[in-house]
Amino acid sequence: DPALSKSLDIGGVSYTYACPLTTLRDKSRLTVSVEGRTVLFLYHKGKVYALDARCYHAGGPLIEGKVQDIEDYPVVRCPWHDYKIVLTTGEGLFQAVDGKVSIKPNGQKQRLHKVEVVDNEIYVRVSTPDRDGTSFDCDKYACIRK
Repeated sequence: DPALSKSLDIGGVSYTYACPLTTLRDKSRLTVSVEGRTVLFLYHKGKVYALDARCYHAGGPLIEGKVQDIEDYPVVRCPWHDYKIVLTTGEGLFQAVDGKVSIKPNGQKQRLHKVEVVDNEIYVRVSTPDRDGTSFDCDKYACIRK
C-alpha cells in the first residue's frame, strides 16, 4: 500500500502512516501491517491505542476481543482464553485473591506501539525487539495475519 510509505518525523523519530483517524473512529478497531508486524489499532473512549494484533498467551486474534474498562484499566480481552491486556501498559491483568478479590497487573506481556495523531491521521512508531532491546511473548505471533 503506497499510503503506508508515508512517514512523519517527530523529534527525530520516524513514525509510519497507518490510517485516517475517522476510519478508526468509525470501525473502533482495525489491523494494519507495518514494518512486517500486524498492528491492532483500537479506538476506546476518545483515545487511540496500538498493540500487536495477536495475544501473548496463545496468539488469539485480539481484533475479535471485547474492549472494556475493568476497574481503572482499559483492556482488550482475548476471545480465545479471556486473557485481559491493559491498553495503556501492555500488562496482563489477573484476579488476585488476597482476603478480597482484586484485579492486579502482572507485568508487561503485550508489545505496544507509540501513536501520534496529526491532522486527523494516525501515525505509528512500531516497537520491535531489535529497535527497543526488549522481547515479549507476543513477538512469536507478530506476523500472523487475520
